[in-house]
Amino acid sequence: MNRVGLIFLLVVGAIVYFFMTDYGARLTDKYWAKFVQRPAILLELDSVAADTHRSWFERTYAPGDFICERKRLKLGDIDCHGEISEFNGVIARRIQFYFKDDFLYNIQLTLKGRDHALLIDYLERKYGQPRMIEGRRDVYGSPIVVWDIRSGIVSTSREAKKDTESTMQWYSVKAVWEGAF
Repeated sequence: MNRVGLIFLLVVGAIVYFFMTDYGARLTDKYWAKFVQRPAILLELDSVAADTHRSWFERTYAPGDFICERKRLKLGDIDCHGEISEFNGVIARRIQFYFKDDFLYNIQLTLKGRDHALLIDYLERKYGQPRMIEGRRDVYGSPIVVWDIRSGIVSTSREAKKDTESTMQWYSVKAVWEGAF
C-alpha cells in the first residue's frame, strides 16, 4: 500500500472513530466546546443555598458567558442561560440559572441523552442511590428519580435515549416549599 492510501485510511478511520462512536463523539463535543471557549461549571449543588444572591452569580461567572433575561416563569423571574462544556466533569450542553426575587431558585442542566448515564453515575457517587417519584415520568416515559440534598432536591430521568436531550433540575429548598417541584 502506498503512502496516499495509508493516509486516506488513517483519515477515514479517525473520522469514523470521532463521529461514529459514542466515546469519540463525546471527545469531539468536549474539545469543540473548549475550543470555542464554553465555560466548564464546577458547582457543588449540596452547598448552594436558597439565600444565594444573584450578585454571587455575577461575581462567579464571566460577563459574556451567560445571557440574563427577566421572565415570568414558575421557576423564577430572571433566567441566566448559556452554552457550557461540562458540569462537574460531565459533558453538558447548556445550563440555566433561575432567580426569584434576586435569589437562586432553580438550576436546569441540559445534556445529550448519550451522556445521561455519566450524569446518573456522577449523581449516585456524589449523593447515593436516588428515590423514585411514584407516577412521575418524563416526556419519553422514563421514571423520575430524586436525590434529597441539604440545599434542596436534584431530579432527573432514570434513563435517557441516546438521540434525545436529557435534563437535570436542582430545586432550592424554597422552590420545593413553594411547590415548584
